[in-house]
This record gives sequence, structure tokens and C-alpha cells, in this order.
Amino acid sequence: MNLLDLFDEQLVHFDLEAESSDELLGKMVEYLEKRNLVKDTYRQAVIEREHKFPTGLPTKVMSIAIPHTDVVHVNQSCISITRLKKPVSFREMGNSNNVVEVNLVFMLALNGSQDHLKVIQKLISLFSLEDVMKDLQKANSKKQLLNTVFQAIHEMETI
Repeated sequence: MNLLDLFDEQLVHFDLEAESSDELLGKMVEYLEKRNLVKDTYRQAVIEREHKFPTGLPTKVMSIAIPHTDVVHVNQSCISITRLKKPVSFREMGNSNNVVEVNLVFMLALNGSQDHLKVIQKLISLFSLEDVMKDLQKANSKKQLLNTVFQAIHEMETI
């Protein structure tokens, strides 16, 4: 599986607003449902999983969340990206007592059971690159945001 194939400009959203992580996840799932990329069970499953296994990830530049759920809820693998107008609270991955104010969400909808761990590891590596995070924060278009992701992934894979 090529990680770059999971991204689509139509699944990138700017300035989305939500009062809670549940509301945000619901809005993001709507876009996936309209394109028939996920089953009607995905919404509830991704919200429940986020409650049990939080995915908020603080970085030096801005906080990220990587919500996802089981493969049985996915029709076609993809990654949806949302940069928020204002941060939304998520609980921290690995320390659910902490709350992080998330600015950027990478929602995974993967239908291959082996893919989740590999994709999450690659994304976390990407998020650890401060220059990339700054470029993601500064991006002012879907195309610019995706180009930043593509370039960083390409560079990681050629190292």
C-alpha cells in the first residue's frame, strides 16, 4: 500500500468549526459517507474508539489527532484531513487524563488490518518534523497542505 494513494484533495477541509471532538468527528465522517468511503457504522465506531483510545498528539508546533476505527466499517481506504478554524479538545494518546487542543485532524479510514499500525507510525514520524508541521500550519490551500504532506512522506521514504 502506498501511503500517498490514501490522500485526496476532496477529503481536505479548511476552517471547519466544532464545539467538541464528537461533533468534529461527525462532520468529518459526513464527507466520507457522501463519497461512500465508509459504512454507516463508521461514525459511531470512530467516536466510541476515540473515547476508549484517544488519539490527540501534542507536537511543538500544533496538536494533531489521528482518529480511526476497525476495518469492518470501511469501504475504501482513505485519509481525510481537517485544519480547524479554532482548536478542539481531544484527550491525549497514551495519557487520556491530559487534554490537548487539536488544530489538525488526520482521520484514517483503512480497510486493511495490517495498514493501521504502518500508517500511524509514518504519520507520527511526519508529525515529529518541526519544519513540516510549520508548513502544515502555514498552508493556505488544500493543494498546499497536501503538497507539504506528499513532499514530507516522499522524503521520509527515500531516506
